[in-house]
Amino acid sequence: IQIIDIDDESVPWRFNLLIKNRNKILKELLGNNYKVSSWYPPADIFFNSRSITNIKTPKCDYIGDRILNLWINEEVGKDYFDSITLKLTNLLKIK
Repeated sequence: IQIIDIDDESVPWRFNLLIKNRNKILKELLGNNYKVSSWYPPADIFFNSRSITNIKTPKCDYIGDRILNLWINEEVGKDYFDSITLKLTNLLKIK
């Protein structure tokens, strides 16, 4: 797991983790009604289709394939945080 750092000028709306094999974990968390997403579009798609521009964005693609966004807003309290932490720990087999 790699935690994405933020600076003092950032206003986070999700806590981001980069996880290999993210889709399996994402589906499990969504199936248990956790507030998570995997949305991270590469910047080039906002300008034109990749099939037209042939732009390659390997770093954006790397993040997009691995990002797991966890809600950190007012909907998330201590019980929820403890629950998703335990679930992630079990899914990732962290000891």
